[in-house]
Amino acid sequence: RSSDLGNKGVDTAQLTKKQQEAIAAKLQEEAEIREKLRRIEAKFQSSLSILTSALDCNPSSLRRFVPALIRCTLPLFSSLLVARDASSLWLALSRCADYGSTRQHAGLLVGHATLRLLKPQAPLDDAWCRESLDSQIQRTVKMLHAISTRGSSAPAASRLSSPTFAYTFPFLRSVLRSVDQPNEIVEQALVIVHKHSKIEPKAEFGAQLLPRNEMLALLLHLIGSFADSRTKQKHQTMANAALVRLCQGAPSADSDDVRVLIGGLLSASHETRESALNGLHALLPVLSSQKEDENDENDSDPLPSSLLTRRIFVGQFEPRET
Repeated sequence: RSSDLGNKGVDTAQLTKKQQEAIAAKLQEEAEIREKLRRIEAKFQSSLSILTSALDCNPSSLRRFVPALIRCTLPLFSSLLVARDASSLWLALSRCADYGSTRQHAGLLVGHATLRLLKPQAPLDDAWCRESLDSQIQRTVKMLHAISTRGSSAPAASRLSSPTFAYTFPFLRSVLRSVDQPNEIVEQALVIVHKHSKIEPKAEFGAQLLPRNEMLALLLHLIGSFADSRTKQKHQTMANAALVRLCQGAPSADSDDVRVLIGGLLSASHETRESALNGLHALLPVLSSQKEDENDENDSDPLPSSLLTRRIFVGQFEPRET
């Protein structure tokens, strides 16, 4: 700004006409950026106000939309403009999660633990940060494990609903991708994922509300990372079983799911390639019942069937036999 230049001891009167034009152009560019950010923030605040009102009045009515809302909220944590409001929205979404008799406390515990792991560009509640992060992670995982495994005589009733698991999954993903977690915590987190990889058909919310795409990506990543450690072979087996079970229980398979599995077929890890192949095999009944439009010339992105055909051709040169 001209005033800033003056404060730095630069006499704008001594600038050439070309330099003054450059400064004016820069000021105009900054003004346009600020105006654009104001419009973005106004639009965000309007949407946030509607969501907050719905959550205050009837949070259960939004449970069906929790997975979609989570996908929109998590990327906002890195924004300096809206990270604070996005963090508040994330905590408000915990009202849609049903953890049983400890619903309110458990939802806030999962919500705050997730924020501490994801580290949004916003200050966190000091009261929830007094406990060490490792202790809070272990306490949360053990609570979720107890909820997921209790009542062996009625296993379906003991599981979280698919919207509640969708809210819980970002926390579990962060824990499982962390390299310094105790084996007990990793195993319990994998048990929780495995328990919810298949939702009973009679459940209030079906398997279509599971974050299946994100679960597939995580499990393939874990299978490959566990392959490098002999002490993690049990965890690798558990992750592979969860992946196959997730594919077997899928009511449908969208292109993103297939692309994640095909991406696994291109992994440098033999174990990941084998697990991805097992997942695709489990999806065959679903894939065979779904017809894709192969004649869409406007779609520049290859269809899953085309990708799969290409991968099968490459698979002929697999160095290791399964």
